[in-house]
Amino acid sequence: MLAALHASSARSDTATGVSDAALPRDILPYNHCTWTERILMTPTRTERLELRADPEAAERIRRAASVTRKSVSAFVLDAANEAAERVMADQSTVVMPPEVFDSFYRWLDTPAEEIPALARLARRERRIVQR
Repeated sequence: MLAALHASSARSDTATGVSDAALPRDILPYNHCTWTERILMTPTRTERLELRADPEAAERIRRAASVTRKSVSAFVLDAANEAAERVMADQSTVVMPPEVFDSFYRWLDTPAEEIPALARLARRERRIVQR
Protein backbone atom coordinates (compact mmCIF):
# COMPACT_ATOMS: atom_id res chain seq x y z
CA MET A 1 0.00 0.00 0.00
CA LEU A 2 2.78 2.44 0.90
CA ALA A 3 4.52 1.75 -2.40
CA ALA A 4 1.31 2.56 -4.28
CA LEU A 5 0.87 5.75 -2.23
CA HIS A 6 4.48 6.72 -2.90
CA ALA A 7 4.19 6.14 -6.62
CA SER A 8 1.11 8.33 -6.84
CA SER A 9 2.41 11.03 -4.51
CA ALA A 10 6.08 11.58 -5.31
CA ARG A 11 6.76 15.13 -4.27
CA SER A 12 9.35 17.67 -5.12
CA ASP A 13 11.59 19.02 -2.36
CA THR A 14 11.01 22.76 -2.31
CA ALA A 15 14.62 23.52 -1.41
CA THR A 16 16.18 21.44 -4.17
CA GLY A 17 13.42 20.76 -6.70
CA VAL A 18 14.28 17.04 -6.61
CA SER A 19 11.43 14.58 -6.20
CA ASP A 20 11.63 11.61 -3.84
CA ALA A 21 11.03 9.30 -6.79
CA ALA A 22 14.27 10.57 -8.38
CA LEU A 23 16.36 9.89 -5.26
CA PRO A 24 18.14 6.59 -4.73
CA ARG A 25 16.42 4.88 -1.80
CA ASP A 26 19.70 4.59 0.12
CA ILE A 27 20.10 8.39 0.52
CA LEU A 28 16.58 9.23 1.63
CA PRO A 29 16.54 10.76 5.12
CA TYR A 30 14.50 9.44 8.06
CA ASN A 31 15.87 5.95 8.20
CA HIS A 32 15.67 5.35 4.44
CA CYS A 33 11.89 5.78 4.25
CA THR A 34 9.90 7.16 1.37
CA TRP A 35 8.25 10.53 1.76
CA THR A 36 4.84 8.90 2.27
CA GLU A 37 6.23 6.57 4.94
CA ARG A 38 7.75 9.59 6.70
CA ILE A 39 4.34 11.29 6.83
CA LEU A 40 2.83 8.21 8.47
CA MET A 41 5.71 8.03 11.01
CA THR A 42 5.90 11.73 11.93
CA PRO A 43 4.41 12.56 15.32
CA THR A 44 1.83 15.33 15.40
CA ARG A 45 3.53 18.64 16.00
CA THR A 46 1.23 20.97 17.88
CA GLU A 47 3.71 23.22 19.69
CA ARG A 48 5.10 26.35 18.07
CA LEU A 49 8.55 27.82 18.78
CA GLU A 50 9.69 31.15 17.41
CA LEU A 51 13.09 32.79 17.29
CA ARG A 52 14.84 35.82 15.88
CA ALA A 53 18.21 35.63 14.19
CA ASP A 54 20.60 38.12 12.68
CA PRO A 55 20.77 37.99 8.87
CA GLU A 56 24.14 36.19 8.78
CA ALA A 57 23.00 33.45 11.16
CA ALA A 58 19.72 33.03 9.28
CA GLU A 59 21.55 32.66 5.96
CA ARG A 60 24.06 30.19 7.46
CA ILE A 61 21.16 28.12 8.85
CA ARG A 62 19.33 28.19 5.49
CA ARG A 63 22.48 27.02 3.67
CA ALA A 64 23.14 24.25 6.18
CA ALA A 65 19.52 23.10 5.99
CA SER A 66 19.75 23.01 2.20
CA VAL A 67 23.00 21.01 2.28
CA THR A 68 21.39 18.46 4.61
CA ARG A 69 18.25 18.38 2.44
CA LYS A 70 16.03 19.50 5.31
CA SER A 71 13.65 22.37 5.70
CA VAL A 72 14.92 25.20 7.88
CA SER A 73 12.31 24.26 10.46
CA ALA A 74 13.39 20.59 10.53
CA PHE A 75 17.07 21.56 10.61
CA VAL A 76 16.62 23.96 13.53
CA LEU A 77 14.38 21.53 15.42
CA ASP A 78 16.87 18.67 14.98
CA ALA A 79 19.80 20.86 16.11
CA ALA A 80 17.86 22.16 19.11
CA ASN A 81 16.79 18.62 20.09
CA GLU A 82 20.39 17.38 19.90
CA ALA A 83 21.57 20.30 22.05
CA ALA A 84 18.75 19.67 24.54
CA GLU A 85 19.70 15.98 24.78
CA ARG A 86 23.34 16.92 25.50
CA VAL A 87 22.30 19.42 28.19
CA MET A 88 19.95 16.93 29.83
CA ALA A 89 22.61 14.20 29.73
CA ASP A 90 25.10 16.59 31.35
CA GLN A 91 22.58 17.27 34.11
CA SER A 92 22.10 13.58 34.89
CA THR A 93 25.75 12.50 34.68
CA VAL A 94 28.31 13.13 37.41
CA VAL A 95 31.93 12.99 36.33
CA MET A 96 34.68 12.85 38.93
CA PRO A 97 38.26 11.63 39.19
CA PRO A 98 38.69 8.03 40.41
CA GLU A 99 40.15 9.06 43.78
CA VAL A 100 37.17 11.34 44.47
CA PHE A 101 34.78 8.56 43.46
CA ASP A 102 36.53 6.10 45.79
CA SER A 103 36.31 8.59 48.66
CA PHE A 104 32.64 9.25 47.92
CA TYR A 105 31.90 5.53 47.72
CA ARG A 106 33.60 4.92 51.11
CA TRP A 107 31.57 7.77 52.60
CA LEU A 108 28.35 6.14 51.35
CA ASP A 109 29.33 2.91 53.11
CA THR A 110 29.88 4.56 56.51
CA PRO A 111 27.09 4.20 59.06
CA ALA A 112 24.89 7.25 59.37
CA GLU A 113 25.19 9.47 62.43
CA GLU A 114 22.03 9.78 64.46
CA ILE A 115 20.87 13.36 64.72
CA PRO A 116 18.62 13.53 67.81
CA ALA A 117 16.41 16.37 66.53
CA LEU A 118 15.84 14.54 63.26
CA ALA A 119 15.08 11.29 65.09
CA ARG A 120 12.47 13.11 67.25
CA LEU A 121 10.82 14.52 64.12
CA ALA A 122 10.68 11.07 62.55
CA ARG A 123 8.94 9.64 65.63
CA ARG A 124 6.38 12.46 65.80
CA GLU A 125 2.74 11.72 64.99
CA ARG A 126 1.91 12.48 61.36
CA ARG A 127 -0.64 15.11 60.52
CA ILE A 128 -1.27 13.57 57.12
CA VAL A 129 -2.52 10.01 57.14
CA GLN A 130 -1.19 7.79 54.38
CA ARG A 131 -3.54 5.10 53.13
